[in-house]
Amino acid sequence: MDHLLQLPPELLLRISDHLTTTELGHLRQTCKHVESTLFDTFAKEFFTKRQFMLEKVSLQALIDIANHPTLSLWLTEVIIGADALRDEVSGSDPWPTPKYRPGDISRDMLLQTGIASDMLVEAFSKLPNLRTIGLRDYYAASKGSGRERDGPNAVWRSYGWTTHGNPGSSADPFRVNGHLTHQTTTWESPEYIFPVILHALAKAELRPENVDVFLRKRIKLTPNSFNVFDPRTTTLLVPVLAGIRRLMLSLSVPHRFGAVAVGSSTEATLNIPLKRFLSCTPGVQCLRLNFTEHQRFADRFLEWFGLPRQSSTIASTLDECDIPPIELNRLTELDLGMVPIKASTLVKVIAKFRLKSLNLWKMQLMGNDDVALKKHDNYWSRVFTALAGDLAATTQLQSVMVGFPSQLRRDSQQDERIEFVSDGDRDNRQTENLLNMVSYRSTFGSSVTDWLREMAAKAVRQQLPMPVSDFEDEDEMDDSDISIGEPEDYYDYLENDESDDYGVFEEEAE
Repeated sequence: MDHLLQLPPELLLRISDHLTTTELGHLRQTCKHVESTLFDTFAKEFFTKRQFMLEKVSLQALIDIANHPTLSLWLTEVIIGADALRDEVSGSDPWPTPKYRPGDISRDMLLQTGIASDMLVEAFSKLPNLRTIGLRDYYAASKGSGRERDGPNAVWRSYGWTTHGNPGSSADPFRVNGHLTHQTTTWESPEYIFPVILHALAKAELRPENVDVFLRKRIKLTPNSFNVFDPRTTTLLVPVLAGIRRLMLSLSVPHRFGAVAVGSSTEATLNIPLKRFLSCTPGVQCLRLNFTEHQRFADRFLEWFGLPRQSSTIASTLDECDIPPIELNRLTELDLGMVPIKASTLVKVIAKFRLKSLNLWKMQLMGNDDVALKKHDNYWSRVFTALAGDLAATTQLQSVMVGFPSQLRRDSQQDERIEFVSDGDRDNRQTENLLNMVSYRSTFGSSVTDWLREMAAKAVRQQLPMPVSDFEDEDEMDDSDISIGEPEDYYDYLENDESDDYGVFEEEAE
Protein backbone atom coordinates (compact mmCIF):
# COMPACT_ATOMS: atom_id res chain seq x y z
CA MET A 1 0.00 0.00 0.00
CA ASP A 2 2.78 2.42 0.86
CA HIS A 3 4.31 1.83 -2.55
CA LEU A 4 1.03 2.80 -4.23
CA LEU A 5 0.81 6.00 -2.22
CA GLN A 6 4.33 6.96 -3.27
CA LEU A 7 3.66 6.53 -6.98
CA PRO A 8 3.17 9.73 -9.00
CA PRO A 9 -0.39 10.09 -10.42
CA GLU A 10 0.68 9.67 -14.03
CA LEU A 11 2.37 6.33 -13.27
CA LEU A 12 -0.65 5.08 -11.33
CA LEU A 13 -2.87 5.98 -14.27
CA ARG A 14 -0.50 4.17 -16.65
CA ILE A 15 -0.71 1.03 -14.51
CA SER A 16 -4.50 1.19 -14.46
CA ASP A 17 -4.58 1.24 -18.27
CA HIS A 18 -3.36 -2.38 -18.34
CA LEU A 19 -5.97 -3.78 -15.94
CA THR A 20 -9.24 -5.47 -16.77
CA THR A 21 -12.44 -3.84 -15.58
CA THR A 22 -12.63 -6.17 -12.56
CA GLU A 23 -8.99 -5.57 -11.67
CA LEU A 24 -9.48 -1.82 -12.02
CA GLY A 25 -12.38 -2.02 -9.57
CA HIS A 26 -10.20 -3.82 -7.05
CA LEU A 27 -7.44 -1.23 -7.45
CA ARG A 28 -9.88 1.63 -6.87
CA GLN A 29 -11.00 0.01 -3.62
CA THR A 30 -7.53 -0.12 -2.09
CA CYS A 31 -7.64 3.37 -0.54
CA LYS A 32 -9.11 6.86 -0.90
CA HIS A 33 -5.92 8.27 -2.41
CA VAL A 34 -5.93 5.76 -5.26
CA GLU A 35 -9.65 6.22 -5.79
CA SER A 36 -9.40 10.01 -6.00
CA THR A 37 -6.43 9.76 -8.38
CA LEU A 38 -8.21 7.37 -10.73
CA PHE A 39 -11.74 8.75 -10.45
CA ASP A 40 -11.77 11.25 -13.31
CA THR A 41 -10.28 8.84 -15.85
CA PHE A 42 -12.58 6.07 -14.57
CA ALA A 43 -15.65 8.28 -14.89
CA LYS A 44 -14.63 9.45 -18.35
CA GLU A 45 -14.14 5.89 -19.59
CA PHE A 46 -17.16 4.23 -17.99
CA PHE A 47 -19.75 6.96 -17.52
CA THR A 48 -19.66 9.36 -20.46
CA LYS A 49 -21.57 6.90 -22.65
CA ARG A 50 -23.89 4.21 -21.27
CA GLN A 51 -26.43 1.79 -22.68
CA PHE A 52 -29.62 0.72 -20.89
CA MET A 53 -32.64 -1.40 -21.77
CA LEU A 54 -36.29 -0.89 -20.89
CA GLU A 55 -36.17 -3.17 -17.86
CA LYS A 56 -36.68 -1.91 -14.33
CA VAL A 57 -33.26 -2.98 -13.06
CA SER A 58 -31.58 -1.21 -15.97
CA LEU A 59 -33.62 1.99 -15.80
CA GLN A 60 -33.10 2.14 -12.04
CA ALA A 61 -29.35 2.09 -12.66
CA LEU A 62 -29.78 5.07 -15.00
CA ILE A 63 -31.71 6.90 -12.27
CA ASP A 64 -29.02 6.07 -9.72
CA ILE A 65 -26.36 7.55 -11.99
CA ALA A 66 -28.52 10.63 -12.55
CA ASN A 67 -28.85 11.06 -8.78
CA HIS A 68 -25.09 10.79 -8.24
CA PRO A 69 -23.68 14.29 -7.65
CA THR A 70 -20.55 13.67 -9.75
CA LEU A 71 -21.27 10.88 -12.23
CA SER A 72 -24.41 12.65 -13.43
CA LEU A 73 -22.20 15.47 -14.72
CA TRP A 74 -20.05 13.07 -16.76
CA LEU A 75 -22.87 11.32 -18.60
CA THR A 76 -23.20 12.92 -22.05
CA GLU A 77 -24.69 10.03 -24.08
CA VAL A 78 -27.47 7.61 -23.17
CA ILE A 79 -28.29 4.72 -25.48
CA ILE A 80 -31.51 2.76 -25.09
CA GLY A 81 -31.15 -0.81 -26.31
CA ALA A 82 -33.97 -2.76 -27.91
CA ASP A 83 -32.93 -5.78 -25.86
CA ALA A 84 -35.07 -7.33 -23.14
CA LEU A 85 -34.65 -10.05 -20.52
CA ARG A 86 -35.93 -13.42 -21.64
CA ASP A 87 -39.07 -14.78 -20.03
CA GLU A 88 -38.09 -18.42 -19.83
CA VAL A 89 -36.17 -19.94 -16.93
CA SER A 90 -33.72 -22.75 -17.59
CA GLY A 91 -34.65 -25.97 -15.85
CA SER A 92 -31.05 -26.40 -14.72
CA ASP A 93 -30.79 -22.82 -13.48
CA PRO A 94 -32.13 -22.30 -9.93
CA TRP A 95 -31.98 -18.52 -10.21
CA PRO A 96 -35.43 -16.92 -10.77
CA THR A 97 -35.85 -14.21 -13.37
CA PRO A 98 -35.86 -10.69 -11.90
CA LYS A 99 -39.36 -9.91 -13.17
CA TYR A 100 -40.79 -12.51 -10.78
CA ARG A 101 -38.89 -11.24 -7.76
CA PRO A 102 -40.63 -8.80 -5.38
CA GLY A 103 -40.45 -5.23 -6.66
CA ASP A 104 -39.76 -6.15 -10.28
CA ILE A 105 -42.31 -6.09 -13.09
CA SER A 106 -42.18 -7.17 -16.71
CA ARG A 107 -41.00 -5.03 -19.57
CA ASP A 108 -44.46 -5.06 -21.14
CA MET A 109 -45.95 -3.77 -17.90
CA LEU A 110 -43.31 -1.02 -17.72
CA LEU A 111 -44.34 0.18 -21.16
CA GLN A 112 -48.10 -0.27 -20.85
CA THR A 113 -48.39 1.53 -17.51
CA GLY A 114 -46.05 4.37 -18.46
CA ILE A 115 -43.58 3.51 -15.69
CA ALA A 116 -40.74 3.21 -18.22
CA SER A 117 -41.47 6.71 -19.50
CA ASP A 118 -41.67 8.08 -15.95
CA MET A 119 -38.31 6.53 -15.05
CA LEU A 120 -36.70 8.00 -18.17
CA VAL A 121 -38.16 11.42 -17.35
CA GLU A 122 -36.78 11.23 -13.82
CA ALA A 123 -33.31 10.36 -15.10
CA PHE A 124 -33.22 12.78 -18.06
CA SER A 125 -34.26 15.72 -15.88
CA LYS A 126 -31.14 15.22 -13.73
CA LEU A 127 -28.54 14.89 -16.49
CA PRO A 128 -27.52 18.47 -17.32
CA ASN A 129 -24.79 17.54 -19.81
CA LEU A 130 -26.68 14.91 -21.82
CA ARG A 131 -26.14 15.74 -25.50
CA THR A 132 -26.80 12.46 -27.33
CA ILE A 133 -29.69 10.00 -27.19
CA GLY A 134 -29.34 6.70 -29.05
CA LEU A 135 -31.41 3.63 -29.91
CA ARG A 136 -29.73 0.38 -30.96
CA ASP A 137 -30.50 -3.29 -31.42
CA TYR A 138 -27.07 -4.89 -31.09
CA TYR A 139 -24.17 -5.30 -28.70
CA ALA A 140 -20.89 -3.73 -29.73
CA ALA A 141 -17.49 -5.39 -29.66
CA SER A 142 -14.63 -3.70 -27.84
CA LYS A 143 -12.74 -3.04 -31.08
CA GLY A 144 -12.66 0.65 -31.82
CA SER A 145 -14.67 1.57 -28.72
CA GLY A 146 -11.78 3.02 -26.75
CA ARG A 147 -12.56 0.39 -24.09
CA GLU A 148 -10.35 -2.56 -24.96
CA ARG A 149 -9.06 -3.35 -21.48
CA ASP A 150 -11.09 -6.59 -21.33
CA GLY A 151 -9.65 -8.02 -24.52
CA PRO A 152 -10.69 -8.23 -28.18
CA ASN A 153 -13.56 -10.63 -27.47
CA ALA A 154 -15.26 -8.43 -24.88
CA VAL A 155 -18.80 -7.29 -25.69
CA TRP A 156 -20.37 -4.13 -24.28
CA ARG A 157 -24.03 -4.69 -23.47
CA SER A 158 -26.96 -2.87 -21.88
CA TYR A 159 -26.78 -2.49 -18.13
CA GLY A 160 -28.63 -5.28 -16.35
CA TRP A 161 -28.13 -8.10 -18.82
CA THR A 162 -26.39 -10.25 -16.17
CA THR A 163 -29.30 -9.97 -13.72
CA HIS A 164 -31.18 -12.73 -15.55
CA GLY A 165 -29.90 -15.93 -13.95
CA ASN A 166 -26.52 -16.85 -12.52
CA PRO A 167 -23.80 -14.64 -14.02
CA GLY A 168 -21.47 -17.58 -13.93
CA SER A 169 -23.66 -19.82 -16.05
CA SER A 170 -26.64 -18.62 -18.07
CA ALA A 171 -25.20 -15.15 -18.58
CA ASP A 172 -22.20 -16.54 -20.39
CA PRO A 173 -22.31 -16.33 -24.19
CA PHE A 174 -22.44 -19.47 -26.25
CA ARG A 175 -22.35 -20.24 -29.97
CA VAL A 176 -25.23 -21.28 -32.19
CA ASN A 177 -24.34 -22.15 -35.80
CA GLY A 178 -20.97 -20.55 -35.27
CA HIS A 179 -22.40 -17.22 -34.07
CA LEU A 180 -22.02 -15.77 -30.59
CA THR A 181 -25.32 -15.32 -28.78
CA HIS A 182 -26.59 -14.87 -25.22
CA GLN A 183 -29.11 -16.73 -23.13
CA THR A 184 -30.11 -13.81 -20.95
CA THR A 185 -31.55 -11.33 -23.42
CA THR A 186 -33.55 -11.21 -26.62
CA TRP A 187 -34.37 -8.43 -29.07
CA GLU A 188 -37.70 -6.64 -29.27
CA SER A 189 -39.12 -4.36 -31.95
CA PRO A 190 -37.80 -0.79 -31.64
CA GLU A 191 -40.98 0.57 -33.26
CA TYR A 192 -42.58 1.83 -30.05
CA ILE A 193 -39.39 2.51 -28.08
CA PHE A 194 -38.56 5.59 -30.12
CA PRO A 195 -41.81 7.47 -29.22
CA VAL A 196 -41.29 6.61 -25.54
CA ILE A 197 -37.82 8.18 -25.66
CA LEU A 198 -39.07 11.29 -27.47
CA HIS A 199 -41.92 11.96 -25.05
CA ALA A 200 -39.65 11.36 -22.07
CA LEU A 201 -37.27 13.99 -23.45
CA ALA A 202 -40.20 16.37 -23.92
CA LYS A 203 -41.53 15.90 -20.38
CA ALA A 204 -38.03 16.31 -18.94
CA GLU A 205 -37.59 19.47 -21.06
CA LEU A 206 -34.26 18.10 -22.28
CA ARG A 207 -32.82 19.35 -25.57
CA PRO A 208 -30.27 16.82 -26.88
CA GLU A 209 -28.19 17.88 -29.85
CA ASN A 210 -27.93 14.39 -31.33
CA VAL A 211 -30.46 11.60 -31.88
CA ASP A 212 -28.77 8.48 -33.26
CA VAL A 213 -30.78 5.39 -34.25
CA PHE A 214 -28.64 2.45 -35.41
CA LEU A 215 -30.69 -0.67 -36.17
CA ARG A 216 -29.00 -3.66 -37.79
CA LYS A 217 -31.86 -6.15 -37.75
CA ARG A 218 -34.81 -6.47 -40.07
CA ILE A 219 -37.23 -4.45 -37.92
CA LYS A 220 -36.54 -0.72 -38.07
CA LEU A 221 -38.45 2.43 -37.19
CA THR A 222 -41.84 2.41 -38.90
CA PRO A 223 -44.42 5.12 -39.68
CA ASN A 224 -45.91 4.53 -36.22
CA SER A 225 -42.58 5.49 -34.66
CA PHE A 226 -43.02 9.06 -35.94
CA ASN A 227 -46.73 9.48 -35.27
CA VAL A 228 -45.97 11.35 -32.05
CA PHE A 229 -47.83 14.66 -32.29
CA ASP A 230 -50.50 14.36 -29.63
CA PRO A 231 -52.21 17.70 -28.80
CA ARG A 232 -51.27 17.27 -25.12
CA THR A 233 -47.54 16.92 -25.79
CA THR A 234 -46.87 18.69 -29.11
CA THR A 235 -45.99 21.99 -27.45
CA LEU A 236 -43.33 20.19 -25.40
CA LEU A 237 -42.09 17.96 -28.20
CA VAL A 238 -41.59 20.56 -30.94
CA PRO A 239 -38.80 22.40 -29.03
CA VAL A 240 -36.99 19.07 -28.52
CA LEU A 241 -37.06 18.33 -32.25
CA ALA A 242 -36.10 21.90 -33.13
CA GLY A 243 -32.92 21.54 -31.06
CA ILE A 244 -31.61 18.45 -32.85
CA ARG A 245 -28.41 19.04 -34.80
CA ARG A 246 -27.54 15.45 -35.77
CA LEU A 247 -30.31 13.01 -36.69
CA MET A 248 -29.65 9.42 -37.76
CA LEU A 249 -32.58 7.12 -38.53
CA SER A 250 -33.10 3.53 -39.69
CA LEU A 251 -36.43 3.14 -41.51
CA SER A 252 -38.66 0.47 -42.98
CA VAL A 253 -42.27 -0.47 -43.62
CA PRO A 254 -43.41 -3.32 -41.34
CA HIS A 255 -44.57 -6.59 -42.87
CA ARG A 256 -48.09 -6.13 -41.53
CA PHE A 257 -48.65 -3.51 -44.23
CA GLY A 258 -48.07 -6.20 -46.85
CA ALA A 259 -47.02 -5.32 -50.36
CA VAL A 260 -47.69 -1.63 -50.91
CA ALA A 261 -48.47 -0.75 -54.50
CA VAL A 262 -46.18 1.88 -56.01
CA GLY A 263 -48.03 5.17 -56.45
CA SER A 264 -50.98 4.06 -54.31
CA SER A 265 -52.64 6.24 -51.68
CA THR A 266 -51.39 3.82 -49.04
CA GLU A 267 -47.79 4.39 -50.12
CA ALA A 268 -48.24 8.16 -49.92
CA THR A 269 -49.93 7.95 -46.51
CA LEU A 270 -47.11 5.89 -45.01
CA ASN A 271 -44.70 8.81 -45.41
CA ILE A 272 -46.86 11.42 -43.66
CA PRO A 273 -45.61 10.83 -40.06
CA LEU A 274 -41.95 10.98 -41.14
CA LYS A 275 -42.58 14.13 -43.20
CA ARG A 276 -44.22 15.84 -40.22
CA PHE A 277 -41.39 14.75 -37.98
CA LEU A 278 -38.63 16.10 -40.23
CA SER A 279 -40.58 19.32 -40.78
CA CYS A 280 -40.11 19.97 -37.06
CA THR A 281 -36.30 19.63 -37.23
CA PRO A 282 -35.18 22.87 -38.90
CA GLY A 283 -31.86 22.91 -37.05
CA VAL A 284 -30.55 19.58 -38.38
CA GLN A 285 -27.04 19.89 -39.76
CA CYS A 286 -26.22 16.19 -40.18
CA LEU A 287 -28.91 13.78 -41.43
CA ARG A 288 -28.57 10.05 -42.04
CA LEU A 289 -31.45 8.02 -43.47
CA ASN A 290 -30.89 4.29 -43.74
CA PHE A 291 -33.76 2.45 -45.38
CA THR A 292 -34.37 -1.21 -46.22
CA GLU A 293 -33.46 -2.67 -49.57
CA HIS A 294 -36.20 -3.15 -52.16
CA GLN A 295 -38.85 -1.19 -50.23
CA ARG A 296 -40.02 1.41 -52.73
CA PHE A 297 -41.63 3.74 -50.18
CA ALA A 298 -38.18 5.34 -49.76
CA ASP A 299 -38.17 6.65 -53.34
CA ARG A 300 -41.60 8.26 -52.88
CA PHE A 301 -40.43 9.94 -49.67
CA LEU A 302 -37.20 11.21 -51.23
CA GLU A 303 -39.13 12.68 -54.16
CA TRP A 304 -40.82 14.93 -51.59
CA PHE A 305 -37.53 15.48 -49.78
CA GLY A 306 -35.92 16.79 -52.97
CA LEU A 307 -38.73 19.18 -53.95
CA PRO A 308 -37.72 22.87 -54.20
CA ARG A 309 -37.94 24.80 -50.97
CA GLN A 310 -40.87 26.99 -50.13
CA SER A 311 -41.72 28.96 -47.03
CA SER A 312 -43.74 27.07 -44.44
CA THR A 313 -44.22 27.09 -40.71
CA ILE A 314 -43.95 24.21 -38.27
CA ALA A 315 -47.50 24.76 -37.09
CA SER A 316 -48.91 24.29 -40.57
CA THR A 317 -47.25 20.90 -40.98
CA LEU A 318 -48.71 19.20 -37.92
CA ASP A 319 -52.31 18.87 -39.08
CA GLU A 320 -52.04 18.72 -42.86
CA CYS A 321 -51.66 15.57 -44.94
CA ASP A 322 -50.10 17.55 -47.79
CA ILE A 323 -46.80 18.42 -46.11
CA PRO A 324 -44.96 21.35 -47.76
CA PRO A 325 -41.43 20.69 -49.07
CA ILE A 326 -38.85 20.64 -46.32
CA GLU A 327 -36.20 23.35 -46.07
CA LEU A 328 -33.43 22.28 -43.66
CA ASN A 329 -31.41 25.39 -44.39
CA ARG A 330 -28.60 24.28 -42.05
CA LEU A 331 -28.13 20.81 -43.51
CA THR A 332 -24.50 20.28 -44.53
CA GLU A 333 -24.02 16.50 -44.08
CA LEU A 334 -26.28 13.92 -45.73
CA ASP A 335 -25.99 10.11 -45.60
CA LEU A 336 -28.37 7.87 -47.55
CA GLY A 337 -28.26 4.09 -47.35
CA MET A 338 -30.04 1.08 -48.84
CA VAL A 339 -32.37 3.18 -51.01
CA PRO A 340 -34.00 2.11 -54.27
CA ILE A 341 -34.32 5.52 -55.92
CA LYS A 342 -34.80 7.08 -59.33
CA ALA A 343 -31.63 8.62 -60.71
CA SER A 344 -33.41 11.94 -61.29
CA THR A 345 -34.66 12.00 -57.69
CA LEU A 346 -31.17 11.42 -56.29
CA VAL A 347 -29.76 14.33 -58.30
CA LYS A 348 -32.53 16.65 -57.08
CA VAL A 349 -31.96 15.69 -53.43
CA ILE A 350 -28.21 16.29 -53.58
CA ALA A 351 -28.46 19.52 -55.57
CA LYS A 352 -31.13 20.98 -53.27
CA PHE A 353 -28.91 21.41 -50.22
CA ARG A 354 -25.55 23.15 -49.83
CA LEU A 355 -23.81 20.02 -48.60
CA LYS A 356 -20.26 19.71 -47.33
CA SER A 357 -20.37 15.95 -46.81
CA LEU A 358 -22.25 13.24 -48.77
CA ASN A 359 -22.25 9.48 -48.16
CA LEU A 360 -24.20 7.07 -50.39
CA TRP A 361 -24.24 3.43 -49.31
CA LYS A 362 -25.74 0.58 -51.35
CA MET A 363 -27.92 2.92 -53.37
CA GLN A 364 -29.93 1.20 -56.09
CA LEU A 365 -30.73 3.49 -59.03
CA MET A 366 -33.82 3.01 -61.16
CA GLY A 367 -35.27 4.64 -64.25
CA ASN A 368 -38.54 6.54 -64.19
CA ASP A 369 -41.62 4.35 -63.93
CA ASP A 370 -42.36 4.77 -67.64
CA VAL A 371 -38.76 4.30 -68.83
CA ALA A 372 -37.08 0.92 -68.81
CA LEU A 373 -33.34 0.67 -68.24
CA LYS A 374 -31.83 -0.10 -71.61
CA LYS A 375 -29.28 -2.81 -72.06
CA HIS A 376 -26.25 -0.53 -72.09
CA ASP A 377 -27.45 2.27 -69.79
CA ASN A 378 -25.29 3.24 -66.82
CA TYR A 379 -27.35 5.44 -64.52
CA TRP A 380 -24.48 6.08 -62.13
CA SER A 381 -22.41 7.63 -64.91
CA ARG A 382 -25.40 9.85 -65.69
CA VAL A 383 -25.80 10.87 -62.04
CA PHE A 384 -22.12 11.77 -61.63
CA THR A 385 -22.19 13.79 -64.83
CA ALA A 386 -25.44 15.57 -63.89
CA LEU A 387 -24.12 16.43 -60.42
CA ALA A 388 -20.88 17.79 -61.83
CA GLY A 389 -22.91 20.19 -63.96
CA ASP A 390 -25.52 21.14 -61.36
CA LEU A 391 -23.01 21.70 -58.55
CA ALA A 392 -20.24 23.37 -60.52
CA ALA A 393 -21.08 26.95 -59.48
CA THR A 394 -22.47 26.45 -55.98
CA THR A 395 -20.97 23.33 -54.45
CA GLN A 396 -19.32 23.32 -51.04
CA LEU A 397 -18.76 19.55 -51.04
CA GLN A 398 -15.56 18.62 -49.23
CA SER A 399 -16.21 14.92 -48.72
CA VAL A 400 -18.02 12.28 -50.81
CA MET A 401 -18.28 8.51 -50.39
CA VAL A 402 -20.10 6.08 -52.69
CA GLY A 403 -20.11 2.44 -51.63
CA PHE A 404 -21.51 -0.68 -53.35
CA PRO A 405 -23.76 1.12 -55.87
CA SER A 406 -26.11 -0.81 -58.13
CA GLN A 407 -28.89 -0.27 -60.65
CA LEU A 408 -32.11 -2.15 -61.34
CA ARG A 409 -32.76 -3.50 -64.82
CA ARG A 410 -36.52 -3.42 -65.27
CA ASP A 411 -36.45 -5.67 -68.29
CA SER A 412 -34.96 -8.57 -66.31
CA GLN A 413 -35.69 -7.44 -62.71
CA GLN A 414 -32.05 -7.98 -61.89
CA ASP A 415 -29.68 -5.83 -59.91
CA GLU A 416 -26.48 -4.90 -61.72
CA ARG A 417 -23.52 -4.01 -59.60
CA ILE A 418 -21.60 -0.87 -60.48
CA GLU A 419 -17.87 -0.84 -59.90
CA PHE A 420 -15.09 1.61 -60.67
CA VAL A 421 -11.95 0.89 -62.69
CA SER A 422 -9.06 2.24 -60.66
CA ASP A 423 -6.73 2.86 -63.62
CA GLY A 424 -9.42 4.47 -65.78
CA ASP A 425 -9.31 1.70 -68.40
CA ARG A 426 -12.95 0.61 -68.77
CA ASP A 427 -11.82 -2.47 -70.70
CA ASN A 428 -9.69 -3.71 -67.81
CA ARG A 429 -12.20 -5.74 -65.79
CA GLN A 430 -9.64 -7.64 -63.73
CA THR A 431 -10.74 -8.04 -60.10
CA GLU A 432 -7.74 -6.14 -58.76
CA ASN A 433 -8.63 -3.16 -60.96
CA LEU A 434 -12.26 -2.87 -59.77
CA LEU A 435 -13.36 -0.89 -56.72
CA ASN A 436 -16.76 -1.16 -55.04
CA MET A 437 -16.24 1.94 -52.90
CA VAL A 438 -14.79 5.31 -53.89
CA SER A 439 -14.35 8.50 -51.89
CA TYR A 440 -13.25 12.09 -52.26
CA ARG A 441 -11.63 14.40 -49.71
CA SER A 442 -11.05 18.03 -50.50
CA THR A 443 -7.39 19.04 -50.72
CA PHE A 444 -5.62 22.11 -52.01
CA GLY A 445 -6.07 22.34 -55.75
CA SER A 446 -8.65 19.53 -55.95
CA SER A 447 -12.16 19.88 -57.36
CA VAL A 448 -15.15 17.72 -56.51
CA THR A 449 -16.71 18.42 -59.92
CA ASP A 450 -13.56 17.07 -61.60
CA TRP A 451 -13.76 14.01 -59.35
CA LEU A 452 -17.42 13.46 -60.25
CA ARG A 453 -16.62 13.58 -63.96
CA GLU A 454 -13.74 11.18 -63.36
CA MET A 455 -16.05 8.73 -61.55
CA ALA A 456 -18.58 9.01 -64.38
CA ALA A 457 -15.89 7.77 -66.75
CA LYS A 458 -14.70 5.03 -64.36
CA ALA A 459 -18.11 3.57 -63.45
CA VAL A 460 -18.71 0.25 -65.18
CA ARG A 461 -21.52 -2.28 -65.03
CA GLN A 462 -20.63 -5.63 -63.60
CA GLN A 463 -20.66 -8.11 -66.47
CA LEU A 464 -22.52 -10.76 -64.53
CA PRO A 465 -25.82 -9.36 -63.19
CA MET A 466 -26.63 -10.04 -59.57
CA PRO A 467 -30.21 -11.22 -58.91
CA VAL A 468 -32.22 -9.08 -56.54
CA SER A 469 -32.73 -12.05 -54.23
CA ASP A 470 -29.01 -12.20 -53.47
CA PHE A 471 -29.44 -9.27 -51.08
CA GLU A 472 -32.23 -10.82 -49.03
CA ASP A 473 -30.05 -12.98 -46.80
CA GLU A 474 -28.44 -9.86 -45.34
CA ASP A 475 -31.63 -9.14 -43.40
CA GLU A 476 -31.55 -12.53 -41.73
CA MET A 477 -29.00 -11.69 -39.09
CA ASP A 478 -28.54 -12.81 -35.51
CA ASP A 479 -27.12 -10.94 -32.54
CA SER A 480 -23.54 -11.11 -33.74
CA ASP A 481 -24.16 -9.89 -37.28
CA ILE A 482 -24.82 -6.61 -39.04
CA SER A 483 -27.64 -5.89 -41.46
CA ILE A 484 -29.25 -3.05 -43.47
CA GLY A 485 -26.09 -2.16 -45.30
CA GLU A 486 -24.03 -1.08 -42.32
CA PRO A 487 -21.25 -3.71 -42.40
CA GLU A 488 -18.12 -3.28 -40.36
CA ASP A 489 -16.19 -1.46 -43.09
CA TYR A 490 -18.99 1.13 -43.22
CA TYR A 491 -18.75 1.68 -39.47
CA ASP A 492 -14.97 1.77 -39.66
CA TYR A 493 -15.21 4.45 -42.36
CA LEU A 494 -17.56 6.55 -40.27
CA GLU A 495 -15.79 5.96 -36.98
CA ASN A 496 -12.47 7.04 -38.46
CA ASP A 497 -14.05 10.19 -39.86
CA GLU A 498 -12.34 13.10 -38.12
CA SER A 499 -15.51 15.17 -38.23
CA ASP A 500 -17.22 13.24 -35.41
CA ASP A 501 -17.41 10.03 -33.44
CA TYR A 502 -20.80 8.46 -33.85
CA GLY A 503 -20.04 4.89 -34.78
CA VAL A 504 -19.80 2.73 -31.68
CA PHE A 505 -20.90 2.73 -28.11
CA GLU A 506 -19.21 1.48 -25.02
CA GLU A 507 -20.54 -0.06 -21.87
CA GLU A 508 -19.10 -1.02 -18.53
CA ALA A 509 -18.58 -4.75 -18.14
CA GLU A 510 -20.51 -5.98 -15.16
